Amino acid sequence: MAGPGFSLLNLARGLTLAALLCFFLPWATVSCSSARLNDTVEFRMSGAPSEAIARPSGFALATGGVRLIQVPPSAGAAPPANPFARPDPLAASGGLLILAALALPFLLRGPRGRLAALGATLLAGGFLCLAIFVRLPRTAQDYAAALISGDAARGTRLDPAELVRMIEVRTEPGFWLTLAALAGAAVLLGLSARGRSLPAA
Repeated sequence: MAGPGFSLLNLARGLTLAALLCFFLPWATVSCSSARLNDTVEFRMSGAPSEAIARPSGFALATGGVRLIQVPPSAGAAPPANPFARPDPLAASGGLLILAALALPFLLRGPRGRLAALGATLLAGGFLCLAIFVRLPRTAQDYAAALISGDAARGTRLDPAELVRMIEVRTEPGFWLTLAALAGAAVLLGLSARGRSLPAA
């Protein structure tokens, strides 16, 4: 028989811990470039970053510790404040749910604890997806809008549709590894809650 150290529950805990460690890897790259605009748009943002703006990790998003890679040198009188300097509640909630998924099987014995951990794991994945695919692009677009309004001396205007084209949020392998670890942990927790076990050695 496989020993208790190799139980499905312990394997699920290992994957959940791996997901937590992946919080320290880069999750996304936020870029802003006027080169992404249509040729018909007469707009060039003075001093605006043409490459990566930020490359946040999950931990930096959750704690508000994201630093800008480059700050626009001339966007009105002063560049806008770092929009990522506040903790992202979705990323923070996802991290707390991962911690809860680790603790719940200890607090609630048997299938109840494993099902509770499964729910926390699934919720964590949902919150993290919302943080990266919804909240982060919206924050980046708001930052670009602030840059545009700060450059009012040029009298330039940008159509909102073109603003969306100018901002790019590219997910990094660290985020996909986090989701993969959570998905694997969820599958193992579900099997464990149903009484499944590893085959005999």
